[in-house]
Amino acid sequence: KRLTVFEQQGLVAELDFLFECLSVGTSPYSSVCAWTGPLRAPRDFTFGSCFVEVKSNRGSQSPVVKISSEFQLNCASDEKLFLHVVSLSESPECKGMTLDEFVERVWQLLGNDYTGKEEFERRLAAYGYCPLDEYGDRRWETTGVASYEVVDGFPRILSSQLDAGVSCVQYDLDLDRCAKFVVPSEAVYSVIELKKDGK
Repeated sequence: KRLTVFEQQGLVAELDFLFECLSVGTSPYSSVCAWTGPLRAPRDFTFGSCFVEVKSNRGSQSPVVKISSEFQLNCASDEKLFLHVVSLSESPECKGMTLDEFVERVWQLLGNDYTGKEEFERRLAAYGYCPLDEYGDRRWETTGVASYEVVDGFPRILSSQLDAGVSCVQYDLDLDRCAKFVVPSEAVYSVIELKKDGK
């Protein structure tokens, strides 16, 4: 089953974040294992007690992201949670990259870490991506990224706030209302590196 356009967009955003993790020098195998979204974890990336939820949108024209459950932005007092938003646009044929090229870009950064490559393939399959499908008809261009630290006061629905019997809550999050929670993306990567070092 070929991924829908919405699924392709989400996968591109997660691959873009994974690429950045690898680019700052984090362990290839550990970075791939941290990509827990394809395994149906509540958040897309898990680095010890630090979590990153990756979302995509169409930039300033659509400053809204969809939150797919009441658990996605849950965070305990001893945990850190970041929302990382990748703005994407569909580009003409001469610009951007296809989904397959986003996959290949991560693959190349994994280098000779064959265990990491095997795990990467497994997680792509769990997401629903098959290299035999044709994804060359659509090109994606990253037009910007923004990171937010999810702390007290961040607009969200928590599972603890719901009445008994209410579940599977989905809602739209207006990023214009989250401006005071913006942090540099470098701050996210630095926390990730600390978690990987066990500090």
